[in-house]
This record gives sequence, C-alpha cells and structure tokens, in this order.
Amino acid sequence: THLEGWTPSLVRELVGLYRPRIEVDESFGVSHPLHWNGTAPDNVVRANVAYPRPHEALAIPDDQLRYAVTQFRENLELAIALELEITGESSLHLQTSRADDNGSELSEDGFGPTGLIISFQKLMGRLATLNVAAARTEVASWPTDDEHIFARLRIWASSTNLLSAAEAAEIFLSLPDTVFWGSLHERDLLYALRDRWPELSDEARAAVEHRLRTGCYPWREDVRGGRERAEA
Repeated sequence: THLEGWTPSLVRELVGLYRPRIEVDESFGVSHPLHWNGTAPDNVVRANVAYPRPHEALAIPDDQLRYAVTQFRENLELAIALELEITGESSLHLQTSRADDNGSELSEDGFGPTGLIISFQKLMGRLATLNVAAARTEVASWPTDDEHIFARLRIWASSTNLLSAAEAAEIFLSLPDTVFWGSLHERDLLYALRDRWPELSDEARAAVEHRLRTGCYPWREDVRGGRERAEA
C-alpha cells in the first residue's frame, strides 16, 4: 500500500541515516601531554570511517524507490572518498555480500561498508523488479575504475538476470586483475561465475577459461620473496 507523507525530502532524510562519516577518538596508550617532554607522539588521535544505520530498516514506497537508489549511491561514493582519505585505498576491507545458496539473507549490519553494500543491493533488487530499465540505467552509471565497493556491486549485478549473459561475461573479462585474482571479491566472483556459466556463449566461456588458465594476481616487484615466487 502507498505510505502517506513520503516525499523526496523524507527519502533524503532516511538515506541520510546511512550516511558514512569520519569519527575521531583518542589513540590507545598515548601518555598525558605533561609527559611528552616537548615532543608530541605520532597518532595522538585515530580517525576511522563510521557506518551508521537505523535500528530497523524502513520500507521505502515503490514510487520513491528510484530516487532512493540514486541518493543511496551518493552514500557509497562518499564512503569511497572517506576511506581513501582516512585509511588509504589498499586497506579497505569488505566481507562477502553474497548469501549462501538457500541460506538466510545477509544482515545489513555487516562490518564497515559491507552493510551499506548489502542495503544497496536490496534496494537494487526491488528496483529491478519494479522497473528493470531504471535498474539497468543505474548499473551503467557505476564507475568501472573503483576496485572495491562498485567492483563488488558490478560482480553482484553480473550474477543476476538484471544483465544479459553477454553483459555478465563482459564484466568478468573487464575486471582488473587486482579484482579478478584478489581475495577481496573471490567468493562473490566465484558465485557469479557459477550462476551465469550455463548461459554464457561458447566464445565467452573460452575467453573466461583463458583468463583463468593464464592470468594471475599482479604482484609488485618489491613483494616479499620476489614477484616470480609470489606468482608461483
């Protein structure tokens, strides 16, 4: 049923409850300033990105869903910017956002940005049911150079019928080696490959198989033990 009183302003207010923010706390083990002997220690404070969310998710009405998705995407873009600013891109950690087969749906209370991703996937799933064209337009707007949050979402989209088999194959083949071979998205990507494999064309299967046989993670030259040893 239509919920009375829902307006774009109220949608923005709701989405704002999920808006990531920087939190600053006192570092552990830092002595009192009187004991610094004239030199302040490094890391007097510690900053991290917090991901607030309401105790109970509110059901956004269908007629406001498309707008809610675009607003929620801004939260994801902000999360990327804040994580890069505070922790650096390489330290971003994600848990899986793919539920087990026949298992219960994943909680939106996932660690760090994972909960935000799961919330967004659920919104996208609803939008795809109501307006597949709008959902596909949204997927097309996602940046392809992000190797964390939007890479995970592109993998998620490739595992669903929101994209054709050919479009899913294009994602599998275009993912950077750091994403395709890295551990961050490994579980979700393997599920996506399995889900769409029966639908892929012979040509697409051959291309993916070639990548699986010949590719590897792009280790840096200064990796411990040497790049050749890491690749082995």
